Amino acid sequence: MQFDPLGLITTRVSIRDYKSDPVPKDLLLQILEAARWAPSGDNLQPWRFILIEEQEIKRRIGEICVRAAVRSFGKDIVGLQKRFAEVPEEKRKAIIEGLVTGSRFKFIGEAPILLAVCADTSITTNYLQDTSAAIQNMLLAAHGLGLGACWIGLPLADKESEEQTEEALGISGDVKLVALVTIGYPSRIPKPRPRLPLRDLVYLNRYGNRERLQI
Repeated sequence: MQFDPLGLITTRVSIRDYKSDPVPKDLLLQILEAARWAPSGDNLQPWRFILIEEQEIKRRIGEICVRAAVRSFGKDIVGLQKRFAEVPEEKRKAIIEGLVTGSRFKFIGEAPILLAVCADTSITTNYLQDTSAAIQNMLLAAHGLGLGACWIGLPLADKESEEQTEEALGISGDVKLVALVTIGYPSRIPKPRPRLPLRDLVYLNRYGNRERLQI
């Protein structure tokens, strides 16, 4: 079997704009299967998934995320100006407005598929590492199947948002929300974001040492 894993990885982008077309169940199941086959410490598999189909719950979670964005980004407009300083002025204004008003995140409650990725924390203390591997598998599987997906941590931006989201989804006890994932057919595909050069990220034997490093 021949495939191009690096090509799949480097062409994947986060998709926030979706067509209204429904996602076929067989494709959704393939994405969940990809998550199920992720690696985990001692094969403990702490991940759990909630498929959110009820429109009222999706709407409620979308509103929670918008409010979380307003609280999170609205208090740091100066920081956002610096962060997007290299972006052309009109586009920069639109980006910042979308962040501080939360409008950039309305797609969360409107996406064709909304999944909540959870972890049973009673199984392992490494649940964040394990569930992150499962989420990455989901993103790559969606991309390989011609779909788009977005990994969203906004409900965890503050305690209030986290508690409201977990309440809406019936999450309690040892089970914790780790992320949301939206899935659908892309209506717009953004260009891949730039990545730091590999040489800036790799050291030899000790952190900070690049002497004799051949990259």
